[in-house]
Amino acid sequence: MQKNNLKTFDLDLKKKTNMNFIAAMDEVARGSMCGPFVAACVILPDDYYNSEINDSKKLNNTQLKKFNQEIIENSIFYKIIEYDNEQIDEIGIQKINTMAFIDLKKIMETNFEKVLYLTDGNIMKNYNDFLSFEKGDSKSFSIACASIIAKNYRDECMVHLAKKYPFWNLEANKGYGVDYINCVKKYGYPEKIHRHSFKIKNMNQLKLF
Repeated sequence: MQKNNLKTFDLDLKKKTNMNFIAAMDEVARGSMCGPFVAACVILPDDYYNSEINDSKKLNNTQLKKFNQEIIENSIFYKIIEYDNEQIDEIGIQKINTMAFIDLKKIMETNFEKVLYLTDGNIMKNYNDFLSFEKGDSKSFSIACASIIAKNYRDECMVHLAKKYPFWNLEANKGYGVDYINCVKKYGYPEKIHRHSFKIKNMNQLKLF
């Protein structure tokens, strides 16, 4: 079976470490100014891959939904967890991120043995039970799949919130960037979902639409 580079990366790691499973994790919305933080973990069979699957940020919405469904249908196991804006304000986004991956690991290790845990970025680099890779969602097929699951779920959350908070254009900006900040400047904070621990700088210098 011919494999793409992302899949080969995973299979080589699994063989080298003599593990039974790879559980890959990724997160979305560390930098968003409102709404939940979401993390996902997925275990995939060795014979599943799709060469069109890559980092979720490189996919359009149609591709994201299509591949999300395909990954879930082919997965051995997957799990999604989320933390709301109040938890983020209380605990801090850095600790929330670490907590998310540790919580996912606890769930996985109650169901599987000899698992290799892969994460994107370097937040878990000091934890011996994890292998972390910068831009891991562009190197590992499994991490790319986890990123798709996390992003699709979180995007759907923001579309749902947009119906409750119609003035902040959440279905488009997802709580990120100048678009969201301009909406805040015009309409005020969406109090029940805004992350008040996220400081918006130079708000007075921004121009409205």
